[in-house]
Order: sequence, then C-alpha cells, then structure tokens
Amino acid sequence: MNSLRKLAAGLREPTDYFAGTGGDPWCWPLNLLAFVRRTRRDLQRRTFESRLHTRYVLVVNLHTAGTLNLDSTAYRLMPGQAHLIFPHQLHTYHDLDRDDILWLFITFELPDATPLRSLRHATVTPDVETRKLLEDFTAAYRSRKTMPHQLQIILSGILLRLVRSADRGSSHKSPRTSANGKFLEAVHSHHANCLPAALSVGQLASAMKTSESRLRTRFRETYGLSLGQYLRNLRLQDAVAMMRHSQESLTDIAISCGFSSSAAFSRAFKHWSGTTPREFRHGVAASAHENAGGNKHQRTRSSQRSAPSSCA
Repeated sequence: MNSLRKLAAGLREPTDYFAGTGGDPWCWPLNLLAFVRRTRRDLQRRTFESRLHTRYVLVVNLHTAGTLNLDSTAYRLMPGQAHLIFPHQLHTYHDLDRDDILWLFITFELPDATPLRSLRHATVTPDVETRKLLEDFTAAYRSRKTMPHQLQIILSGILLRLVRSADRGSSHKSPRTSANGKFLEAVHSHHANCLPAALSVGQLASAMKTSESRLRTRFRETYGLSLGQYLRNLRLQDAVAMMRHSQESLTDIAISCGFSSSAAFSRAFKHWSGTTPREFRHGVAASAHENAGGNKHQRTRSSQRSAPSSCA
C-alpha cells in the first residue's frame, strides 16, 4: 500500500477532465473456440474440409515444427511460436517434421482488424507472460464454470502482448522457403497468369513439365489436399477479395475469376460458403457500415470537450 501511496501522490492534475487515454477501442474477441490438432493427417484434412474462412485463427505450435502457408507465402512455425491467420486467408500446412503433432488453435470473430494489423505477416515467439496467459485461457476454456467474458478478457490480453512483441520487432517476419513452398508459389503464379480463364490440372501439369497424375499425387502427398479442389478454391478466394474491395458487378467478378457464368459462380460459391455471392457482399457492406458508424461515434465523443471542471 505504501508503494501505491507514493505513486498516487505523484499524479499530475488533468488539464482536461474529458480528454483521457484509450480513445481508440482495443479488440474484444467474440464467439471463441479452442481445439487442438494431434496428427499431420488431421491437420491437413480438417483444414481442407473447412469452407469459406471468415474467422481469425491463432495457431500456437506446442509440438513438432511445420510450415504454414498463407496465400502461398510460407512461414516456418517452430514449437513455442504462434501465428495469427486473418479472415479470408487461404491457408495450408506442409513439411511437418513428424506425424504426431500438438498445435493449439484459438478461433474468434472481430469486427475491426485494425488493432491486430501488426500480426498480419508476423510469426511471434510468446514471452513468459504470454505463455502464462495461454495456460490460463486453456484452463479456463476447459472449465465449465468459466464465464464467457473471462475468456474474452484473457484472449484480449494475449493478443495485446503478441501485438506489442510484433511492434517491438521481436517477431519473425521473413517467410521461409522450401521446395514444397516454391511448388505452391508456382501453382499460384500459373493460376494468376491464366486468369480470367480457369486453370485446369492438365494445363498446370503441362506448364510445370510433368504428368497430370504425378502432379495430382505430389500435391496430395505434400498438402493432403485435392489439387483440383484447391484450384477451385483459389478462384473463389479471388472472388471474395473482389467482392470485398471492388464495386464490380457479380457477373464481371465471375468472369474475371474464371467462371463460365454468374450462375455457375453462384452455385460454386454457395456450395463452398453456405451463402450466395449477393448475400456475402451485402454482409460485407453492412459490416463496413457498422464499423464506420462506430468509429464516427467514437470520434464525435472524443471531440466533445468542455472547460476543465472543478469536480473530480
């Protein structure tokens, strides 16, 4: 208590009783889920089976090094390291050192990505305090007595410490390259060069000077995925990016991303995402409007200043 008295006695009188710190809201994660992957096969298969990726995924490697690919960029994830996957990032895993793994996944939703922008391309090694928070979160998540807001508070603290580590430069932002990583980069490059036409497995095999059967086999053995489905997912990912960041019509987007018609695009997108392209775009627009309204409200409140009051 003596220490607190000394610290409190040194506080300065505010010059404006309405202008404090913390004007920008920090992230408040919603709809939290936690689980682990224990085998290479389960990690790759479950990733491939997931549909449109709309959540944040915090990956924490607890055992067995492996490579995380985000939109064809490879990051080597060592035991003790963590990486945050953002919504709509196409991700796969390969080059795992062993078949038995233990990777922790914490997924959540977040209305605004701004507070976490430092983590978009950063592999972070959690410090002692962050590891303790991860232990607290996992224990609390396993307990049926934990209130949801307790989990949100702990995860918010974890994310804050990871952002600070990234901002201090104590993260590994340089992607790691390997033969398998370059293989995936080549697939993405040929796909991009082929647009607006759809790249077939046969065309890709010809461009990479190998047989179609050998290419399919290598891709499945490396990534645990079907190459044909992966190429379709690439086109759908391109469409998602265009729907989020451009005002082009859905028909133009469909043609630009290699679909024969808007109807074919709508069928493929609904099968993949569970929603139609029109519904998805409407949801993106509504979310952007809501965030803009919240930020405007925040700015309005912080600009409403008055003369210093005599009341504490």
